[in-house]
Amino acid sequence: MIIKSIYIEKFAGLKNKTIEFNNGINVFYANNEAGKSTISEFIKLILYGQLKSPQNIRDNERKRFIPWGEKNMGGEMVVIKDGVEYIIIRAFGKRKSDDSVNVINAVTGAVAPELCVEAPGEILLHVSREGFEKSLYIHQLGTKIDADKDDEILKKLINLTQSGDEGVSFQRAVQILDSSIKELNGTRPRGKLLLLQDELSTFQSQRVRIINIHQQNDVFKDKLEQLHTQKAQLETTNIDKSNISICRELYANAQGEREVQKRLQEQQVKTNEIELDRLNKATWLSKMQIVIAFILSVILLFTIPFATILTIIWGIICVVQFQKYKKQSTEISAIDISISEKPNAFELQLFELLKINDYSKIPSAIDLMDKNFERLEKEKTAKIISTAEEIASLQNKLENSSVMSTTTIDEMIEQCKEKIQDYNTKIVDINIAKTALQSAFDELQQRFGKQLNENTSVILKEITGGKYSEVFVDEQYNMRVRITDSNELQDAQYLSSGAYDQIYFALRMGIINLLFGEVPIVLDDAFVQYDDTRLKYVLDYIKKVAQNRQILLFSCHKREANFLNISNPL
Repeated sequence: MIIKSIYIEKFAGLKNKTIEFNNGINVFYANNEAGKSTISEFIKLILYGQLKSPQNIRDNERKRFIPWGEKNMGGEMVVIKDGVEYIIIRAFGKRKSDDSVNVINAVTGAVAPELCVEAPGEILLHVSREGFEKSLYIHQLGTKIDADKDDEILKKLINLTQSGDEGVSFQRAVQILDSSIKELNGTRPRGKLLLLQDELSTFQSQRVRIINIHQQNDVFKDKLEQLHTQKAQLETTNIDKSNISICRELYANAQGEREVQKRLQEQQVKTNEIELDRLNKATWLSKMQIVIAFILSVILLFTIPFATILTIIWGIICVVQFQKYKKQSTEISAIDISISEKPNAFELQLFELLKINDYSKIPSAIDLMDKNFERLEKEKTAKIISTAEEIASLQNKLENSSVMSTTTIDEMIEQCKEKIQDYNTKIVDINIAKTALQSAFDELQQRFGKQLNENTSVILKEITGGKYSEVFVDEQYNMRVRITDSNELQDAQYLSSGAYDQIYFALRMGIINLLFGEVPIVLDDAFVQYDDTRLKYVLDYIKKVAQNRQILLFSCHKREANFLNISNPL
């Protein structure tokens, strides 16, 4: 890809500025704060958009580059990719929702939808923003590369040594295996294996619950059978009321007998009263006859003496008669005609049934017996109702506690265990594959390291005038260099700032040569720490590189332009 031109409508301190670029090397120089870094940042944001929005204004590209008093910023960039010229038109607002990107064919005006994305640079350059900043975008004091856990450049180098194609990802294969393990055994979100183990635990808990329910249901069924039997017995059992009927009958008979005795008593009293009245009258008459006989005897004694004997005999007869009537009257008066207090035969039977010995308590005892029978009837009815309710409750519990059989849940548990075993086998197989791939990775890493070291060593030797002959780069981009004169290996961090910049510039260019074809390289004050000798070596190298690549070099010094005999003041 080649950048043909840019048009900055408004971006930081620049407005309505157009810059044309040539193939090969382009050198732009200006004093500090004249807009050099602004232009290189504009190129990066046109290609990749804005990804950072921290509160720190220095790191917040949106707040940093929108001009004062403006609500948006943006512009255009014309690029040539595979012989086709495109115009990338972008605008950035104060919020991401206000951003827009549009890419059109510069000849036909047709929209290129495949490039109308947040980061068209990923398609045009085949590298992400982070990869761009670690390789093609070299700014002041920014040649050093820091590795991270998802280092795209490191991945590309590894892939390149694997297949000769940096787009074929060995690391991707490892990621797929890791994803497969995570899918099976991950914790967030929970993998299939953990979910199956949860399911197994649930099934096992359900099995215990099902067994308990079945056991409880068996208890319910036994209890239900007992209740049905009990209810049938209650419904068919009648309370024996024969005793109370007998008692009532005996009491009625006893009362009848008492009534007969009373009537007989009344009749006897009446008869006795009549007889006593007759005897009283006869006694009185006898008494009068005795008096008359006595008087006549006295009279006749003086008048008719022999007649006195008759009157005396008559008087004696009257006295005898009087005594007889008096005795009969006394006997009648002495007769006891009261009702006997002794119990009759019926009462004796009642006393035996009721377990009492008092005739007056018989009615209350019969009433108490009757109330007891009523109470027993109510208790029987209540017990039948209670039993029926308990039966209904148990039947409802049995209906609502319908669960699968233990055989079914055992089959589900067995299936779950088989799946768990299958997943565990897969995890073991994947880990074996990972181990094999890791061994291959370690070997390939040595290969790419050798290739990168050789490429970087050639560049470093050239840009240092042969002062350093060899370089060694590890996977964290830490470097050791061999000093030509002493053949000593030295950690790059112990060298001067200028030498340190040279080493990491060589590494950057080594990476670019290995990974990228004809794509532009942006150098923003990348050589500010170089002395004139170092600058001459590196610019000689840049001239060579510019024969096959577009170089955009921005500098605060005119010396690069003078050396290269290129004058493009901003």
